[in-house]
Amino acid sequence: MMFRLAIVVPVFNPRDQWLSTLLDRFTDFKKSLEIEQVQLYIVNDGSQKGTDLNQIQQVLKGHPDVHWMSYPKNAGKGFALRYAISQIQSEFIIYTDVDMPFENESMLSIWKALQNQDVAVGVKNEDYYNSLPRQRRFISKTLQRLIKIIYPRLLSSDTQCGLKGMNQAGKAVFLNTSINRYLFDLEFIYLLSRTKLKQTTVPVKLRPGIEFSHMNTRVLFNELFNFFNVLLKKS
Repeated sequence: MMFRLAIVVPVFNPRDQWLSTLLDRFTDFKKSLEIEQVQLYIVNDGSQKGTDLNQIQQVLKGHPDVHWMSYPKNAGKGFALRYAISQIQSEFIIYTDVDMPFENESMLSIWKALQNQDVAVGVKNEDYYNSLPRQRRFISKTLQRLIKIIYPRLLSSDTQCGLKGMNQAGKAVFLNTSINRYLFDLEFIYLLSRTKLKQTTVPVKLRPGIEFSHMNTRVLFNELFNFFNVLLKKS
């Protein structure tokens, strides 16, 4: 059966109580929608903790609209999303982070935009950056400046916001991405810029009290390599 909307969230070594928080927020979001055909797909990206399969299966018995997907080795958020999205047949897909950190109204705005757009891209407000650790705030702002210079025609320089939606046409573009970690979003937005798909940005807000972790330095160096790979695609 093709469901109307799928919500996809990747998970890797999550915090305590992550599943109950996610299920509560997913339930709240479903209640705010005008449709019933909504499914949640959780993709375990090779976690080493916090994802005991027996416990998860017990919890999910009471949630037939929630699906668990998993593979053994950590491969990155971009890989996890492609892994799940390639198997999902829903008419529309929204992906976000495992704690569903954006307000319901923001997710609803993405959903509403998809009624006449192929892709809807969340863009963050200044409050979002105030919630980031200094290191991540610096990285995010620097990346946006570089994108504005190097890719001036992109839909948005805020490519890394963790809330995006797409229809089946957008899904086809997303599945052409190849970056597995942080910059897969930039690659997606860049590939979109080379199509005639209808796309728009949507201002989004974080829930109160959301906290972000520091980024691994090794990941940063790997992402520099990916940034230059996207540059090569441009040329």
